[in-house]
Amino acid sequence: GLLHSGAFADSDEKKDTRRKAISFIQENGAYAFLQTAIPGLFAEGYQKEHAGEVAALVEKGKKFTKEALVSYYEAMINRPDRTHVLRASKNPVLFVLGTADKAIPMEDTLKQVHLPGVSYFHVLENVGHMGMWEATAEFNSIIKKFIKDIE
Repeated sequence: GLLHSGAFADSDEKKDTRRKAISFIQENGAYAFLQTAIPGLFAEGYQKEHAGEVAALVEKGKKFTKEALVSYYEAMINRPDRTHVLRASKNPVLFVLGTADKAIPMEDTLKQVHLPGVSYFHVLENVGHMGMWEATAEFNSIIKKFIKDIE
């Protein structure tokens, strides 16, 4: 399944954004970067209603080294297009996205859902990139139903 994810390689624009993030991390450290990056993964309403949870997650970011985050971003920049995997899939593929996801735009996901022979497509309303946090019960229900349906 592609849960708040996609099979496309990064666009040139996305690669530039990641390179800017790498520069920021190298200059300011991982924690400074995560203080702004983590809240941006959540829908605005969730950020406001669950400020304590988001802040706690940001605090866990103190454990990350800048080397680890830079490696993550470099891997994402170099990630190849994997749409051929979706086209060749003989298994159903689950897609889950949020309407407020700034990291994986809905338009990108819509360009991929037709590629597998069988797709399960779910949209979480008013959810950002962190459906597993923002809509835990619904997110888990979607996954359980998908597993049950493909058994």
